[in-house]
Amino acid sequence: MKLVLLALAALILPVASPAGAQEGVVPDSLSDFLKTLADSTDRYFGPSSAPVDTAGLDSVLAARLAQPWMRPPERVWRPRLAPWFLFNRVDGPLWGGEIRAGRRERWGELEAKAGYAAGPGEWRGGGRYAKRWMRPERPAWTLDLSAGRQPAVIDPDRRMSLLRSARALVNGSDRQNYFLRDGFRASLERRMPTGRVAIGFRSELESALSTTTTWNLLGRTPKAVQNQPAGRGRACAVRLDLAIRAPRLPLHGEAGYEVADAALGGDFDYARVRVALGADLTLGRVASLVPQIEWARLTGDPIPQASSYLGGTHSLRSLETDAMAGTSKAFGRFDCLFAPDLLALARIPHPAAFPIQGAIFAGSGAVWGSHPFGGPGSGESPWPDPDAWRNEAGVSLFYRPGLPDPMLIFRIDYARAIGPTDEGRISFVISTPLDLVRGIP
Repeated sequence: MKLVLLALAALILPVASPAGAQEGVVPDSLSDFLKTLADSTDRYFGPSSAPVDTAGLDSVLAARLAQPWMRPPERVWRPRLAPWFLFNRVDGPLWGGEIRAGRRERWGELEAKAGYAAGPGEWRGGGRYAKRWMRPERPAWTLDLSAGRQPAVIDPDRRMSLLRSARALVNGSDRQNYFLRDGFRASLERRMPTGRVAIGFRSELESALSTTTTWNLLGRTPKAVQNQPAGRGRACAVRLDLAIRAPRLPLHGEAGYEVADAALGGDFDYARVRVALGADLTLGRVASLVPQIEWARLTGDPIPQASSYLGGTHSLRSLETDAMAGTSKAFGRFDCLFAPDLLALARIPHPAAFPIQGAIFAGSGAVWGSHPFGGPGSGESPWPDPDAWRNEAGVSLFYRPGLPDPMLIFRIDYARAIGPTDEGRISFVISTPLDLVRGIP
C-alpha cells in the first residue's frame, strides 16, 4: 500500500515552497508530504505495515557464518547422486556416476565413483573418505583417504580439467598426455587463515596409456594423436606441501617436496621440489599487477610423470601445451589487469553485470636437464643456459562473474613469442589471476 501511494504522489504532486521554510535551505514539499503519508499509513495499518527489523536476523547470520560446524539436525547419511563423465583420447568417453554420503564436519564424508571407459573397454573409479575437524578460533584439520584406478595428466603441476575434456570432445584440441594410477593415497592437512601445511603418502602403480579415440563432434583432426608414455612402476612417495599468505601484504607463496624411494617399497627413486611465489598489487583504481614466478627441479629417476613442462595457458601461452619438457623448470610472468569496462568505454550497450575488461601480460621461461621422452636434453645445472629461455608478450580480454569464486575469470588470450619464431596463438581458459599459486583460496 505504501508503494502504491508513494508512486501516485510522485506523479501528481507539484513541488512547491511551503511557508515558513528556513532561509538558505531549499525546501522539498514532496518529501514532507511523503513523510506525512507514511506516518498516517503506519497508524492506519498498525504493525503489519512496519518495516522488518533485521538486526536479529543479521546477528544470527553472522553467528552462523562464524561457526560453520554448527548445522541444524538433518539426515547426514542421505546419499547424494551425480553423473561422472570424462572424454580424452586415451579413454574415449567415460560414462559413470558417483555417490556421496555424510558431511566432512560431522562423521566424515564417503564418496564412491565408477565409470566405464569405452575406448579401452575398462572400468575406472574408486572410493574416498574425508573428515574435517573445525573449532572456534582454531586451525582446521582434514584427513583424506582415497583408493582407486583413475587417469591422470603427466604434468605433475596440473590436474584433470573439465575444460580440456570439453575441448577434446568438441574439436580434439586437447594436447595433454595421460597415464593410469592404481593404488591408494592418504594425507593430513592443517589449514589456517594465513597458511596451509599438509603431509601425505601414496602407493600407486603408474602405467602408460595408448590412444584409443581420435574422433570428435566437429570431425576435426586432433591437435595431438599420440599419447606420450609414462614410466611404468610403483611409486611409493612421501609429500610435504606448504602454502603461506602474508598477513598484511598481498603476497602468496607455496612449496612442495616429494620423495619416492625404493626403501618404501616402490620402483622409483627420485626427489622433486617446486616453489611458486605471487603477488596481487593494486595500482589505484585503474589496474592490478599480478607478478608470479615458479621453479621446479627433479633429481634421481627422470620419469615423465615427475618431470616439468612448459607451454599452455598456465605457463608460456604462445606455446602449445607441454611443448617443452625437462627435469628442471624456471618461469616468470606478470599480468596487468585493467579495471575499466571496455564495453562502457566504447559506448556499447550491455548489462551492467557483464563487464568486459582488458589485460596485458609478458612471460619468460625455460626447461633444462634430461628430456623425459628421449629428446636431446641438456646439462643438469641449477640454472639454465641463456639461450634456453623463451619470451612472450600479449593481450587479454576477460570477464569476472564473481561466483562461485570471486577471483575466477573467463579469459581469451593472444600471446606472441618474442624471438626467432615470432609466432602468435589465441587461447581460452577459465582460471584465476594467481594460477601458479593454488595453495590458499
